Amino acid sequence: MSSRGYSKSELRNLLNNLDDSKISAIPYDNPHTVADRARKARIQLLNGMGLLKWNIESEAKILFLDNNPKLINSATKFVWDSKLTHPQRQEFENLAKNANMINRNIRQSIEDTHNRVSQMDSPQVGNNPLENDFYNGTKFGNNGFEFLLPIGSLGNSGWLDDGGTGL
Repeated sequence: MSSRGYSKSELRNLLNNLDDSKISAIPYDNPHTVADRARKARIQLLNGMGLLKWNIESEAKILFLDNNPKLINSATKFVWDSKLTHPQRQEFENLAKNANMINRNIRQSIEDTHNRVSQMDSPQVGNNPLENDFYNGTKFGNNGFEFLLPIGSLGNSGWLDDGGTGL
């Protein structure tokens, strides 16, 4: 094994056993599905080579060679540079671009919603105190959270007061 983290024979083995038809097919063929997968994987920005890498990882998993990220990265770069045609690379790039636009629009929508919610400063009026508290949040008095404790727990006879017995 070299300083790369894999040997040339491992890379050659992976490249020779890849199913060219599977790795050259764009994943999912649907930008919404690709965008969803990217969000779930917390990928901020996709590119065509990254989508190709998904295919290489899938094939490497079948070959039980998926435990070496450096090997996967090298195989992805080799396939991208040497095996894919320009139109194939463009398909991957276009799908990544469309998925990125979908995710950008979703992020913008979420940010806009957060901004609108944070600007809501007028209280909503309910028909009774329970509704008012529900819509506007409960206002606690100076007593803190004592109302949450069982009745009598703060007095001399409550379960929090053991009378100094330690029981």
